Amino acid sequence: MRVNRRGFALAIFLMLMPIIALMAWTYLKVGSATRAQAVAEERKIRALQAAEAGVRRYLFTGETKEFEMNDCTVTVTTLDSSLIFRALPAGSRRSLSITLQTSQGYVVGRTTNEET
Repeated sequence: MRVNRRGFALAIFLMLMPIIALMAWTYLKVGSATRAQAVAEERKIRALQAAEAGVRRYLFTGETKEFEMNDCTVTVTTLDSSLIFRALPAGSRRSLSITLQTSQGYVVGRTTNEET
């Protein structure tokens, strides 16, 4: 019995088509998840840079005004013995804050937190 080569090639192609489609779908799903994670990490970096700029701005000017930088809104809050610099990236619910503990005008401690 002689097998038609075109028919054999078509049968192989049709058997491999679902496997190739599944591989492509998996590649696209993993790629989009990786991109989303990279965007989230980039937002955290921008928020940290903005909060650091808030620290430098406060130390230079002494102002506690709210300002925007790196697509983040930075607020400066003064308490009895601490300064809180909170940066909220645009389009995000998570903020990053830097807290400086002070004693007699000197910084004695520093913490960095990510808040929801």
